[in-house]
Amino acid sequence: MKGFLQSLLGSLTAFILLAGGIVIACLALIGIIISAGDESMLEVEPESVLVFDLTTSIQDTPSTAEIDVVVQEALNGDNQSVTYLYKVVDAI
Repeated sequence: MKGFLQSLLGSLTAFILLAGGIVIACLALIGIIISAGDESMLEVEPESVLVFDLTTSIQDTPSTAEIDVVVQEALNGDNQSVTYLYKVVDAI
């Protein structure tokens, strides 16, 4: 009888943990779906003007650098922020 109760309580505990995990996973999935669809469109007022700060360097394509130069820049912390033309046009 003692073995039966241990087996029953062990199975019940496993079931409760599994059910709780499934509930948490479902809630997380629902939250991800809701947050993904929450992109609100920006309202642009009539007669608005788009202003660019052209003091930054906008490159057409990424530069072709050798792998050792890229690794050395990453290790030295010489990572420069570069804006590419595709990203600018895509943002517009």
